[in-house]
Amino acid sequence: MLKKIALVSVLLLTSALGVTAARAGSKITSPVSITVYSWGTYVAGNPADARASSDPNQRISCAVNTYSDGFERGFCQATNSQNLTVSCYVNRPEMIQSIYGIGPTTYIAFNFPTGATDCANLTIENGSRYRPVQP
Repeated sequence: MLKKIALVSVLLLTSALGVTAARAGSKITSPVSITVYSWGTYVAGNPADARASSDPNQRISCAVNTYSDGFERGFCQATNSQNLTVSCYVNRPEMIQSIYGIGPTTYIAFNFPTGATDCANLTIENGSRYRPVQP
């Protein structure tokens, strides 16, 4: 009986003081999406959400190839749940540098004009709201 009274007292006290339960931060689920517009293709997603998806197709990544002469060329590729795969090359040094920023909680987005092979834009966003990659 004393334990029940003590528990009720603690609950009333925390309620009166405005103490609330801890809450998790903002979370975003970002499966791979590939959208084809008249002007080109927009791709976005989180590698961890692609890996955790229930389908066997999703993936999104960017990589940098460095050649013996020091030349660097980037490459971004994605496959959505319908198994549509798109890719583009990254040639601008500033965009290549952003690929090096990809980490365990990264959101990747890129786009390229219709008929083009080079990425026009590349977004690399790291943040706590994105799921980290799990084994």
